[in-house]
Amino acid sequence: MDQIKTGEIPEKKAFLCDGAESRLLVLAFGMGYLFVRFLLGAGAGLAVVLFMAGVYLTTAAYMRAAKMRPVWSGMTLFWTALTVLLTVPFVLFDGHNGQMTALLFFLVCTAAVQLYSMLGCGTHGFTERAYLDWANAVFVTPFSNLGASWQTLGCRIREGRGKTLLGVLIGAVAGLPVLAMLALLLQSADGVFETVLTRGLAWIDTQVGTELGCALGGIPFAMMAFGILYGCRRKTRIAAIREAETGKVRRIPASAAYGVLVPIVLLYLMYLTSQLAYFFSGFAGLLPEGYTYAEYARRGFFELCAVCVVNLVLIALIPALFQLKKGVTSAFCTFFVLFSLVLTGTAASKMVLYVRMYGLTPLRAQTMWFMLALALAFVCIFVRLYVPRFPLVRTLAVAAAAMLLVFAYTDADVISVSYNLHAIEDGRLAPDDPELTFAGFSGEELAQMSDGIEPYLRKYVNPLADSLLMSRQRDRADYRESVLYWNLASQRAKR
Repeated sequence: MDQIKTGEIPEKKAFLCDGAESRLLVLAFGMGYLFVRFLLGAGAGLAVVLFMAGVYLTTAAYMRAAKMRPVWSGMTLFWTALTVLLTVPFVLFDGHNGQMTALLFFLVCTAAVQLYSMLGCGTHGFTERAYLDWANAVFVTPFSNLGASWQTLGCRIREGRGKTLLGVLIGAVAGLPVLAMLALLLQSADGVFETVLTRGLAWIDTQVGTELGCALGGIPFAMMAFGILYGCRRKTRIAAIREAETGKVRRIPASAAYGVLVPIVLLYLMYLTSQLAYFFSGFAGLLPEGYTYAEYARRGFFELCAVCVVNLVLIALIPALFQLKKGVTSAFCTFFVLFSLVLTGTAASKMVLYVRMYGLTPLRAQTMWFMLALALAFVCIFVRLYVPRFPLVRTLAVAAAAMLLVFAYTDADVISVSYNLHAIEDGRLAPDDPELTFAGFSGEELAQMSDGIEPYLRKYVNPLADSLLMSRQRDRADYRESVLYWNLASQRAKR
């Protein structure tokens, strides 16, 4: 009671909403439906471009209703350009593979950061704390405001604007048992009505059921979209990751820091020493005794990549969490950077050996891309350790954007098929069995690839390729025939 009188317990703030949130509520749930209906599972073609246009039209309508103006800073322009450039590949390449699904994820994250900056919530620009803005945009603001859409709906109902619709819904649900009983009675009474009812239920099961499933499946996306726009306008829960900026994080004492970091360093040194005999043989292409090329290339590859990612996190946390002298911090970070570069180079050499023996696949091409991105990050960090004025965040942002664009504008399926065909012609790979493989891929693997490989299927005389071409033309999915999923690669394949 004393706490309440003295005001030590702050009063809970009332939830704010107005007509702008009401309009956003309808638009956000509509975009959620469209996301599941036209993008999820297909994720390519003109539909992605139209969907992104819808996202920004929704944002513009909300900003106009809320009387907000966009903030066009250098950061906003950077993310706007990147969002546009990541959207274009969806009309260039076929999305019938996992690469476009990953690109769609990158596009959504980039658009979230762009909206966050455009709505005036970005406060760090390209400074050392820019990651706070990015984390807030992608993770904190959308998820911490997940309930804002339902709270807005509750506000509209309490104000009387949604009572009519709510009453209709409650009445419809309450009347379902009576409706079902009457339908069964009429069905038993007349054969013609039974046929009509059966066909009607079948139509409901296929059409209405599908549409209802898309509407329900789009709710999570709608909640996150509503959350980021609402949070940016109302400035609610957009600064949850600010402790590192304000210095409120308690830093670990130097003694404890040594206890954490020194064992890791010793473990890494022991690992390098123990594996020296065969671990580095990947650089020379020498095969350890008792290993096949497949076993050698596969064993430990993904584990090495995981260790590099852990080291990247350690390098980011050491200056922020540990009370170490500047020279000691630089020494630890330098060791982790160099060790990670060695691991990255060794893992890459394993993958090159694997590709040389067994050919290139889309997954192997994308893995090489990921390792190159990791290596670039470690090189930038190493330069910053010894050149304090080096713009690390800005360089990393540009490098990451460049790597994303390489990923977006490169068809891994086409590159893999082209590389393997040339390697077979040069004698570097074993020739195909015309009945079973084409460019080293089975018919099932080729069927999962994008339409961009069809020119290669037509160019070479191969029974499997001919059979696959006929099958792809005959069984081309319906969504690819729709103008919503038009893309240049599929259009070329059709011609």
